[in-house]
Amino acid sequence: MLPSCASAQQVDLTTLVPEVIAHQHAAETFRKQTFYLGHESRLEFDHNGKLKKQEERDIEAVTEDGFQVIRTLRHNGHALTDDEQRKDDENIHKQLAKARERKAHPPNSEIAVSRLLELGRLSNPRHEVVDGRSVLLLDYQGDSSIPTRNRFEEVTRCLTATIVVDEADRSVMRVDASFIRDFKIAGGLLVDIRKGTRFTVEQERVQPLLWLPAHMDATGSLRALLFLNFNGSATASYKGYRGLKDEDDLSAHIAGARD
Repeated sequence: MLPSCASAQQVDLTTLVPEVIAHQHAAETFRKQTFYLGHESRLEFDHNGKLKKQEERDIEAVTEDGFQVIRTLRHNGHALTDDEQRKDDENIHKQLAKARERKAHPPNSEIAVSRLLELGRLSNPRHEVVDGRSVLLLDYQGDSSIPTRNRFEEVTRCLTATIVVDEADRSVMRVDASFIRDFKIAGGLLVDIRKGTRFTVEQERVQPLLWLPAHMDATGSLRALLFLNFNGSATASYKGYRGLKDEDDLSAHIAGARD
């Protein structure tokens, strides 16, 4: 990434931000309909900072019964044992049950990047060039004046971030975020996120207007019931997206998201 440089061109955030949100929402929708491969790893530490657990797995996203599920291909570098395969099959059934439940009752313990953008204020646009593409860097701060849909969404009010947006595609290229204070629900029994916990999402351009996750990582301490738990670090990389929509379908979905 090249050093920031001032630009005389005025950036209209009232136009830009809704476009970015619409593009991100479309990307999240289409990702749920695609096949892709991934590698995920996690380091877990105890309260004394000693390594307690190290785990990694290779996964593939597939569609079963009309829902996308994640299947484990390899665990800690090895093919699954019969017992591990049985547990993974059971996990698939649980994923399908949760997917059906989400369809009927959307979860209140997950926030997609598009929703994150809706719940914050973007400011201070500045131009840079990344990999030969013109981008905008925007400062993000959770906005307490924006109504949330549930208690969990209030976590955005503890977030600060830098959002990197591809200028031509009006799409999110990267998010670097950190929690500026602790956040708890039910005294930490349901949700417990520690100040200083950080996460990064990097997206790649898989076709015009469509940017999908390529790499994600997080460090710190986060526990959200039924969503994610770690005390240490977690990383994930994704590739091989297939079954993507054509550009006309994507443009139509983006237009619908703006309305």
